[in-house]
Amino acid sequence: MSQSGNSVLDPASHGGGQLAELTTYGVPAGQRLAFWLDGVLKRMEPTAASEADRPFRARLRRMSVEGAELVEHVSDSVFAVRTAERRRLDGCDDISIDVMRHCQAASIDHGGEQRLRSGDMCVVDYAQPIAVRRTRHAAIGSPA
Repeated sequence: MSQSGNSVLDPASHGGGQLAELTTYGVPAGQRLAFWLDGVLKRMEPTAASEADRPFRARLRRMSVEGAELVEHVSDSVFAVRTAERRRLDGCDDISIDVMRHCQAASIDHGGEQRLRSGDMCVVDYAQPIAVRRTRHAAIGSPA
């Protein structure tokens, strides 16, 4: 694991696939949220995050094989938006299908607010404006 919290495992040791991990481990406490927003939530703009009682913690694992990708995301509270202006500037228009593995309180406003509980599935269309509110959570999904 590097100082920045990034690692990529040898594809040959995983049946030709690739496993990449991005974490806040090794990132100084006061820089973790900025690191995460720049590396993972770069399509979104933060509106708030919880760092008051402890430093922000997060991990993303991306498992890829030819024709398929699976992403596991675990983090402390994150509240962020994706505006139409942001979409226009970055041109990102992919779709993600996610299952909320664990959460205490989560919602997504994507043309109407949807509250998410553990076990719920949601489709996120990054071509549209989005508002995401999640307490500490774990989700797994796949870009479509």
